[in-house]
Amino acid sequence: MALVLIAAVAAAVAVTSRASEAPLPLKPVSNVRLPGPSNRFDYTSLDPTSGRLYIAHMNAGQLLVFDTRSRRVLQTISAPGVHGVIAVPQLHRVYASATDARQLLTIDSRTGRVLRRAPAGSYPDGLAYDPVERRIFVSDESGGIEAVFDAAGDRIATVQLGGEAGNVQYDPASGHVLVAVQSRNDLAVIDPRSNRVVRRVALAGCEHPHGLLIDTPRKAAYVACDENATLLTLDLKRMKVTGSTSVGGSPDVLAFDASLRRLYVAAESGEVAVFAAGGRGLTKLGQQFLAPRAHTVAVDSRTHLVYFPLETSSGGHPELLIMAPAGKVAAPPAGKTEQTGAAVTPPAHPGAWRQIGPSVMSDPGKPIHFYRTVEDPEALGTVVTSPSPNTISVVWSSYCEFSSDDDKTLEDQGTVTGVHSVTAYPLTFPGATLCYVWVSADAAGTATVTGAVFAT
Repeated sequence: MALVLIAAVAAAVAVTSRASEAPLPLKPVSNVRLPGPSNRFDYTSLDPTSGRLYIAHMNAGQLLVFDTRSRRVLQTISAPGVHGVIAVPQLHRVYASATDARQLLTIDSRTGRVLRRAPAGSYPDGLAYDPVERRIFVSDESGGIEAVFDAAGDRIATVQLGGEAGNVQYDPASGHVLVAVQSRNDLAVIDPRSNRVVRRVALAGCEHPHGLLIDTPRKAAYVACDENATLLTLDLKRMKVTGSTSVGGSPDVLAFDASLRRLYVAAESGEVAVFAAGGRGLTKLGQQFLAPRAHTVAVDSRTHLVYFPLETSSGGHPELLIMAPAGKVAAPPAGKTEQTGAAVTPPAHPGAWRQIGPSVMSDPGKPIHFYRTVEDPEALGTVVTSPSPNTISVVWSSYCEFSSDDDKTLEDQGTVTGVHSVTAYPLTFPGATLCYVWVSADAAGTATVTGAVFAT
């Protein structure tokens, strides 16, 4: 049955839902049967430290704990009408909004035991975590408030929004909490130290903002407007709308692959839109009908795998569809982590090179794909070696940001081929505050390859 569904999805992805839209840049990898009845799912949250994906099976009243490495459900936790969920690895906690019980559940992520239940308003929905103040913010959609809780799960404050509460996100750059206020078509900015709304931002061109995601490196927020099928880009430095694009009908959940800089927007219409986020804004890579009510999505920035909980498969039961980016970007197999390789000699170039993260080694005859985040580099270099005399090919790309007044960005990419050891030099980036480097490398034959990123 799994192969049948994958083939069906692959066939669907080959045809666009609209003549004007490109097909999704995704390919099916696997589908996993999920427990419970074929009814509505809602938010998900990935704990990258454990590889666990928490899935709100809303109309089943269950929070599913899915192991992305073994690709199986480890546990089912009772959570009546569960909507929102957020994993907080540093606290070993998971927080979930049990909407039918009107409660916030505090769960021990190591055991799955519910530690605390606290009143969270009339219709608790999305959640956000402030790691500085150690506070959980819960959007009470119909109650028009943010309910605020401490890390133990005790309610400590109520913030009046003056309208229906959409999704909520924490902005680490400003230390503020942002909430989409649906009935006002604006964004409320909350200071978590005072638990007060300190600013409102009008969202011109948006009808009923609901979905919200913050792209910290690009200092941007993406807002999904569910009544006019629109996605806005908001510049968080100027608090100004800088872009608008169409998405599927009634857009809901957003997910962001920070390493590939890809934004996924899932809609109630069953359409999914995929964007590339760059220095000049969003570029749509594809938009397509995926499955009925495929309105929720999660992505793993390490493996680039994308997860869609689906109410009903071709077999008539709920399933988790797992997809990967099509093309040159490859995801490692389930359970695969980066192998640390032998020491790599820095490139022969002026400057005091420092290695960014450990070297990465492939399996024999297999390519490597990895990325690194670099702070304050003057120059960047990538070195790939192999014990084999066969040719090595390296494909790299980099993206850097600057703290200048115009907040410029600089992108570069290239391909290098050589024997034994290959060095790829992007441009130098004097004054860069943050860079992202992506590396793919392969050696002909059955040899291993080892790569590393350096900066001065």
